[in-house]
Order: sequence, then C-alpha cells, then structure tokens
Amino acid sequence: MSLIWYTSTNESNWTLMKSPTSYKINFEDLDNDSYRSCTNGNLVRNVIKRRWAKISMSWSVLDEEDVSDICETVNVDEIYFRVKSPAWGGFIQFRGYVSKMEMELLEGMVGYSLSFNIVQSEGASFQ
Repeated sequence: MSLIWYTSTNESNWTLMKSPTSYKINFEDLDNDSYRSCTNGNLVRNVIKRRWAKISMSWSVLDEEDVSDICETVNVDEIYFRVKSPAWGGFIQFRGYVSKMEMELLEGMVGYSLSFNIVQSEGASFQ
C-alpha cells in the first residue's frame, strides 16, 4: 500500500503530496526519568507518550520539479502532517519537522533520488 500524506502549515488547507517509492515507520515511547531498580532489576518507567512517530520516506526517481515542490513544501521549521498507513488503520495527524534530507542526481542525469525523515515534535490524539 502506498503512503498517502498531506502537509499544512496551519492544520487547514491540506496539500496532497507525492507518495514515496518506499517508506518506513518507527515508533518509540517517550519516557521521563525511567530507571532500573537496584533491588530487583525491574525497569520502572514513567511513560509520557506512547508510539512517538518517525517516518522515513524515499523516492527512487523524481524530476527536478517534483524535488523542488517537495523540498519547498517541507522546508519549514514545523509543519503539520496528515498520514494514512496500515500501521494506524486510517489517518493520523501530528506536528513535526523534516530531518536528514538527502538528494542525489542519478547517474546519466535521468532524475533525482530524494529521502528524508519526518519526526513528530508534539503529542497527538492517536497517542
């Protein structure tokens, strides 16, 4: 299933973005002052939010216009994302930012590859 995703700078006026060739979704709990007990070795957790999201996206071959459109849209400090994936069974919405962006001109100048991570920066209703 392809990843369907939208962006917005203000939680309205959503823009449908080009689906990536491949994607990977990572979830991680966010803990505060968790520790391992010295008496019995049990982990004592103070979970703040569950399933903090990081989505890695990549495109194999894009033309210059597609690269420019995607990069211009996500090249802001914080942006809202609306993403549909089987991992959630529907759409989720969260605020985040783009990190580790990489673009490469492909051999023979047939196009560009592009990849980046979307990192969730605020808690969301799905957590």
